[in-house]
Amino acid sequence: MIRKQTKKILVGNIPVGGCSEISVQTMTKTKTANAVATISQIERAAQAGADIIRVTVNDEAAAASIKE
Repeated sequence: MIRKQTKKILVGNIPVGGCSEISVQTMTKTKTANAVATISQIERAAQAGADIIRVTVNDEAAAASIKE
């Protein structure tokens, strides 16, 4: 199998692409405006070994809650 050569970038301090090791990524499924539920889900994902946890900020309520 021929793989496309990619450029390594950093997501925080996690290298992605290039010859980097595979990183475990996930995305929260809670409403970001519900900070308690979102933080809880982030903590569980981190404890399970996720390297990168993505969160959507798709409206003003989510933007106001993301500070937490």
